[in-house]
Amino acid sequence: TEPDPTIHSHSSATPQQGYLRGVDVLEQDSITVKPGEARSFEWKGYGFRIHIPKGALPTDLSECTIHITASLSGQFQLPEGSELVSGVYWLSCPVQFAKPVTLDIQHCVAIERP
Repeated sequence: TEPDPTIHSHSSATPQQGYLRGVDVLEQDSITVKPGEARSFEWKGYGFRIHIPKGALPTDLSECTIHITASLSGQFQLPEGSELVSGVYWLSCPVQFAKPVTLDIQHCVAIERP
């Protein structure tokens, strides 16, 4: 599925890590969505897709920008015996969604033990 061409998207070559200390940021992206419309965005190469249904954003906004950060390593605190098997994503949105959004996160892992 191709990203929705009506969603404005850009990548940042210089990630701002202020709130993600100790995390190795792979890439950051942001999407700008207008209220009253359904939107989907697929971040190929990172196994991430978000779907924002119609009516999920307050109608009194002109638009809403959602920031997404992807990481595969960092100082994560995992439960004992656990291993990271997918990317880790942070989403930042300035408003609360009125309807649930759907996040699809692809993961595939092959762990070999001696």
